[in-house]
Amino acid sequence: MAPPPPAAALPVRRKKPVGTSRRVAKRGRIGGLPLLDLPEGVLLHVLRGLGPKDLAAFETSCKEARRKCRTFNLWRELGGHIFHGQLQSGESFLVGKCGETTAKRVSVDWKSRYRLFNAFSKTFRETDRPTMTFVDDRDHVAYLSARIEVNSLRSCGGNGIYLEVLVQKNADNLSLACVDFDSGGKSSVTFSPDTGAVIKESKVQENPRKVRGSYRQPLAQIQQLQPKSSLVLTRFEGLMGMLLNHEGLTFYRRLPGSPWECTGVVTDLSWVQGEHVTPCIAFRDNGIYHVVIRRLGVYCPPRAPKRSSLEPPVMSEDGWQPLDWESTDGWEYLSDASDDDGEVGGHILQEHHLN
Repeated sequence: MAPPPPAAALPVRRKKPVGTSRRVAKRGRIGGLPLLDLPEGVLLHVLRGLGPKDLAAFETSCKEARRKCRTFNLWRELGGHIFHGQLQSGESFLVGKCGETTAKRVSVDWKSRYRLFNAFSKTFRETDRPTMTFVDDRDHVAYLSARIEVNSLRSCGGNGIYLEVLVQKNADNLSLACVDFDSGGKSSVTFSPDTGAVIKESKVQENPRKVRGSYRQPLAQIQQLQPKSSLVLTRFEGLMGMLLNHEGLTFYRRLPGSPWECTGVVTDLSWVQGEHVTPCIAFRDNGIYHVVIRRLGVYCPPRAPKRSSLEPPVMSEDGWQPLDWESTDGWEYLSDASDDDGEVGGHILQEHHLN
């Protein structure tokens, strides 16, 4: 498959502080006290805790509220937090193309810029929509519009970027992956919510095609689980998530009627070549799906990840097993593991060709 087209960026909503609601913000009052009567330092602290909907409600409450929002540059600050580390069409929220800071531009409308970034943040690149409802071809890879700057993850401390996807209809098998193809790399880390396996791959040769990688089994196969509901799942439906932060990569899964499950930190970021990574979803077969990007941004994940031992690639004693493919007419396994064993999911690199 040819390298993916240029990307857009991502979204997210800041968590509301306790005791703050859109209704309170719209009235311009808190605890019976008008917000605008608060000392300026206290008011700034309160307004910085508002999410985008609450901030918009406060801004429309009166003319003075609109002036305060402009004076405090609240939309600039909120967008810089929510879209931290994310790129849309080669631009970050605060920095334009070629390193030009938007703060130096004349008359930046930060609220409009926030809306622009938010409009394209939770979308697939090929459709500019947040949903995938039909896949025409086998082994199709749907890239998100957003790209994520690796250096921002390494420098942002405990914060990270969390992606959550809702799978309401699944025609066959799908996987959640993170790839470095946009930066010229040849590697991927893929999570199969059906099998609970995580696969690390790096393409080393195109003709004959050869992929070198490893896999581990941090979560059980869904067929082995006994959900509280009477529904017996043969294909994954539910929620799946991915957290990228300075420690590395963590995956999440939630089946209907069951709590969240977490793989822990399965790998660091040393496998990434270049400056960016791109989240994507790989579909093994064509058919009718209903997959929705629910959130992508600086969110708290469902559960704090537990750190796993970080490799070298072959660590069978720590749950990692070697996994290689090589073929002149297609992709074949060189190891004993196979999809038929139910141990390993789909392979994202089947659809990515070396230049």
